[in-house]
Amino acid sequence: MTQPPSEARAVLERFFHRLYVERDVRAIAEMREDGAGSVGLGPGILSNAEFERFVVSLLASFSALEVSIHRFVQEGDECAMSLVFSGTTQSGRPVQVRGTAFARVQGGRILSSENLWDVASLLAQVDDAPAPRATELVSAIALLTRR
Repeated sequence: MTQPPSEARAVLERFFHRLYVERDVRAIAEMREDGAGSVGLGPGILSNAEFERFVVSLLASFSALEVSIHRFVQEGDECAMSLVFSGTTQSGRPVQVRGTAFARVQGGRILSSENLWDVASLLAQVDDAPAPRATELVSAIALLTRR
């Protein structure tokens, strides 16, 4: 069953708002299918329970959060979106990070998600360290994969 793009987008926007703005972790059980996996937020595939622990930890680190969808494309029940994560750390530091996510949405529920975030930019904003250049990242990855 394919949803109109506006309906799938509305489901995801409502999920992000409840979870990050309202800080309502019940949205996970109510809007994500049992067995829905999240990839890209830690090692492996996160179950709903693991995803909830991730979100609770994230919420504790920020006094304000918002995730907004900037681009949205849908084919069938598969959705791709460009996102911006904006927040304020507990110490008052503003943070803004871009990311991309893929999700399957059906019947008003999220069936799965895959997340790709600019973690280097996030770390640079939180730690006052300059974001590494692409060549530095490639060098670091090469070193780590040789172990």
